[in-house]
Amino acid sequence: KRNAKKTFNPNKLPSTTAVYARFGIALKASSWNMVKCPFHDDKHASLSINGTHGGYICHACGAKGNLIGFYMQMTNSDFKTAITALGACDDN
Repeated sequence: KRNAKKTFNPNKLPSTTAVYARFGIALKASSWNMVKCPFHDDKHASLSINGTHGGYICHACGAKGNLIGFYMQMTNSDFKTAITALGACDDN
């Protein structure tokens, strides 16, 4: 299928811990984790990441979003590229 249409399938997303681990961030709890923010020069942990759903917010620089948004920001990619890289799509 050369030009197969890709459809987002959230059930195929890797686990929250697996996605953040790709960037060297180890989550210890399924609730909120405080880590150093990769989006600015962070001296103290200011980034809150939810270990269950992957949402994040930095209390210093204001970066925030969901699991896919984090991947997009870290890799400077768009949504289609991100879901493909994360294996979260079906080919139709």
